[in-house]
Amino acid sequence: MGLSCFFWVAYVQCIKDSKNAVARTLDQIDVIKRLIKKYSNELEYVTTADGKFHISKIGT
Repeated sequence: MGLSCFFWVAYVQCIKDSKNAVARTLDQIDVIKRLIKKYSNELEYVTTADGKFHISKIGT
């Protein structure tokens, strides 16, 4: 049995008086989405537990 799920976190340290924390977070999310698009045969973007279970079932 191989890997069925991988969890990515988009984390950006939020420093007091940081004006660009939201933009940096959105940039991190964009990188994740671009990687998923590039490797769409191996990766799938899901946002719910139900989506994870669906992907696990079709991936076996």
